Formats: sequence, C-alpha cells, structure tokens
Amino acid sequence: AERQLGYQVRMNKASVYGELVGYPDKAWSGSFIDVVARTVGLNFPSHVHTPAALSYYFQRSMIHVRPQPGDIVFFAFSNDEQQGMPHVGIVTDVTHFGQHGMFQTIEGQTSNGTPKGSQANDGVFRRNRYAYDVLAFARPNFSRTLSVKKVAQEDPGKLPTNVVKSS
Repeated sequence: AERQLGYQVRMNKASVYGELVGYPDKAWSGSFIDVVARTVGLNFPSHVHTPAALSYYFQRSMIHVRPQPGDIVFFAFSNDEQQGMPHVGIVTDVTHFGQHGMFQTIEGQTSNGTPKGSQANDGVFRRNRYAYDVLAFARPNFSRTLSVKKVAQEDPGKLPTNVVKSS
C-alpha cells in the first residue's frame, strides 16, 4: 500500500483501482483495498461493496476492538454520498491507540488530511484517524492466503506505482 501513496485520480474522477476491478465509476476506497491485496497474492473477499465486505467479516467473527497493522478499518462515514457505503482503509500503525484512540492508515479515495491541502477525496494518502470514526476493525485470515513475503521477493514491482497522476 505504501507504494501507492501520492496517487491521484484523473480529472474525470475515474481511478485506476476501480478500472482494475471493473467498477470505474464507483466509490473506490474498497477497490484500492482489493487491488493492493490481490497484487501481493492475498485472497480475501472483495471490498468494492463495503457493506458486503463488512458483513463477511462479521459473519465469520473476524471483527476486533483493538486494531493491528494490516487490519481493514471500516469507517462510520462515507466518501460516496449517493450510495452511502462506509469508507475503508488499511491500518498501518497503532502506537497511540491505547492512550489516544489514534491510529494511522493508508486509504484510497481520501484527501491528504491537511487543513490547507486539497479537500477533494481524490488520492491515496496516509491518514491519522481516531476510534470514534470507526465502525469496525476487520482482521483477514492471512494464514489462508499466499505468502506476502514470497510474492514481494519474487516480484516487488507487482503493485501499480502511481499509475495515473492528476494533471
């Protein structure tokens, strides 16, 4: 996911992530999760329709109160006003979670989070988030997936690297 930091959508708001999973005109925070996971050999459910992905994790008791790096976080807000699907991201750091309820993520279809920066939800950025914004932390069962280390060693360039920059 870190290789994707700084990616921004084209002017027509279509993302490469949505295009890669076959939903170019939909909210793409879930598509970002799918592309990152699949390009490193992970095999878990699609996150394009985030309510369905959240349901998958709930049904299998894969929801946790305290996050760990690698968890998928489902937020209590949406980037898609028309469909109202929860926004999702990947937890990367939980150092300050116990004391402040703060954790760090990498997310697609978000803004850079700085007050003077663009507020358009048009890129992949690292964000500081708080527990009060969270619906759930889902922990995929990585033991049932391909070895991430093996895939990364064999082909470290598998992820698209900022495929499309904004103009």
